[in-house]
Amino acid sequence: MNSLYELLNKEIISLGLDNYSNLDFLSDRAACAKFIDTLAGQYWDVNNEITVPYHVAQNRASHSIITFLMGRALCRVSGHIDKIKNDKDEYSRLWMLTSINHDRGYFSKQLNNPQKSKKDFEKDNLFCQKYTDSRLSQFNDFQKKHSEYLAYTVPEIEAYAEYAISFHAEQINDDEKQDHGILGGLLIFYYGKNEYMKNNCSSKELLLIMKSGYTIAQHNIFKSPDEDTDSKYPHILLEKLSHDSKFRIGQNDTTQLLLLLCLVDTVECVKKMGKGEDSHNYLETKTVLQGIGIEVCNNGIILDYVNLYKKIHRDKKQEQVDILFERLNSCYNNVRSLPQWTVFDVTEDGEHRLRIELKQ
Repeated sequence: MNSLYELLNKEIISLGLDNYSNLDFLSDRAACAKFIDTLAGQYWDVNNEITVPYHVAQNRASHSIITFLMGRALCRVSGHIDKIKNDKDEYSRLWMLTSINHDRGYFSKQLNNPQKSKKDFEKDNLFCQKYTDSRLSQFNDFQKKHSEYLAYTVPEIEAYAEYAISFHAEQINDDEKQDHGILGGLLIFYYGKNEYMKNNCSSKELLLIMKSGYTIAQHNIFKSPDEDTDSKYPHILLEKLSHDSKFRIGQNDTTQLLLLLCLVDTVECVKKMGKGEDSHNYLETKTVLQGIGIEVCNNGIILDYVNLYKKIHRDKKQEQVDILFERLNSCYNNVRSLPQWTVFDVTEDGEHRLRIELKQ
């Protein structure tokens, strides 16, 4: 069984980026920005507002890069086979765009100002089905023409956006005042649309941006945890998001891109465990990646957290162990929860080992 570190290293080498192969750059924000810039140059003819690294090279830059690399490694498990690894395939470009930008909303000044967002994105936004600007008319009816990218209808996404605003308003010390996923989807289309209007990207590229934007917009939509919370959800959402709903992302072989993003974003735990250099209550990024074992086959994954638990227990003081164990247990339980909202099955495969498989 390889470690996550070894798995991601292989993907770096397969991209021809051997100078990044020790993964040390993941602990350095400036190096992460440079990597994203290099990556964007391999997939896009121009570096513009769609992919510029300063939008993501902040607190979650390493998480976004790990998401990109892990998706390439795990693509077969979610039904993508090897399309994502073919640099000439649009799916490869689509995955790069989606994975690197999926948390873009976190770093927008609009995150804590939903009223400004509504005003800024009122006209011809991502979710419009009939654009007022004739230059965008070929992108009308996205929901109808590209339903394979929508687990939720546009009215459902917009209803969840309103619910998220009310949810975050009730939270104490919460800088996120609206759903960062929906905001991120709106943002990537907003910048892409502007570049299209300036003839800096083609209609084909803007369509990719729309597919990415819808995927990003849906990746943080959560089901209600219990019957009491059901009553807080808009009625239009209950069929899919009530606590006992049978709906699952990826059912009927749809929304495969969203399914892959949900899988990888859930498995990736550097965002919770790592903080650049090793500090008292966090682990060095490389330590987290080296501590988790992974075995990938055509229909599933085995994740082994044993060594990471042991290392924390061995190397940290008790008060730090308690904090790190709480974070790691949270990551572990998030993976275990995948069957509640996706078409993945997760079973215990020994102590601190999980097996993830697509439901047959």
